[in-house]
Amino acid sequence: MRALVTGASGFAGTHLVRHLAASGWKVEAFRGDIRRPDSVRRFRGDAVFHLAAKSNPGQSLVNPAETFEVNALGTLRLLRALGGFKGRVLVVSSGELYRMSRRRHAETDPLLPRNPYAMSKLVAEEIARAYDCLDVVIARPFNHTGPGQKPPYVCPSFARQVRTKSLIKVGQLGSIRDFTDVRDVVRAYRLLAEKGRRGATYNIASGKGRPIREILDTLIRLSGRPIRVVVDRTLVRPPDFMLGDASLLRRHTGWQPEIPFATTMADLLTSPGQ
Repeated sequence: MRALVTGASGFAGTHLVRHLAASGWKVEAFRGDIRRPDSVRRFRGDAVFHLAAKSNPGQSLVNPAETFEVNALGTLRLLRALGGFKGRVLVVSSGELYRMSRRRHAETDPLLPRNPYAMSKLVAEEIARAYDCLDVVIARPFNHTGPGQKPPYVCPSFARQVRTKSLIKVGQLGSIRDFTDVRDVVRAYRLLAEKGRRGATYNIASGKGRPIREILDTLIRLSGRPIRVVVDRTLVRPPDFMLGDASLLRRHTGWQPEIPFATTMADLLTSPGQ
């Protein structure tokens, strides 16, 4: 099997390239700006994994135009460049599209993107669906973390502070999110390329909600360091809740998350750059 990966140098992309190679795939990384993807016309293979994106919701508020150019326009130009490609195209979207809720979201639930990042991913999804001449599958991963992830995302931000500080100032710790190890997520990408249904959309999620406080407590326990945690009222925001239901992914591919949460946190804590 031969794959082309966009966003191959990013957090998830790096893990995907490694996983595909270990699974016997031959991998080619897209080089360059996804807004100018003409080089993909020459690709001949079995699957394209489209991960290239501006993926920070907070930064999308600062520069929404660039976020839309990369995430939406980049997807449009990639699919146009692929033309008559006969293999599978996996377009990576986001669980950020759903509205905040304490219940697990299924793929058929209403969508309520809350920032330019999520909106750009919704537009990218609609573009992908419009290209029904291609064998497209859409993945909606919820929060994922693991070795190699960098701040400002919450897990690596906590990991860096736990490694270097004796006092940590925090804001809202009551928010609940659905975290999956990035290595389980990229395994789901491969399975969707191999077994997903053409035109379908799949959540990738553990289905288990974890308070942000649990992440910090786990990292502190694993570090073995005495660390004082202080709430800074200027950092406090209203809590939010986001959980995913990956039942469809399990039914169609047999995927299950395999890496325990404590292992993810331990690997994150000791990974280079933390």
